[in-house]
Amino acid sequence: MRTSIILMSLATLLVVVGCETIGGAGRDLSSVGQAVSAEAENVQEDM
Repeated sequence: MRTSIILMSLATLLVVVGCETIGGAGRDLSSVGQAVSAEAENVQEDM
């Protein structure tokens, strides 16, 4: 019983950490996309 509780706690911790990592990666990709879009708009304005 105690082993299963420990394993479930570890699994929950890994899921939470994974979600935070994926969320951070999503925010990073979003900021990169915004930078690319801004640069594309600047190039279009210069044309």
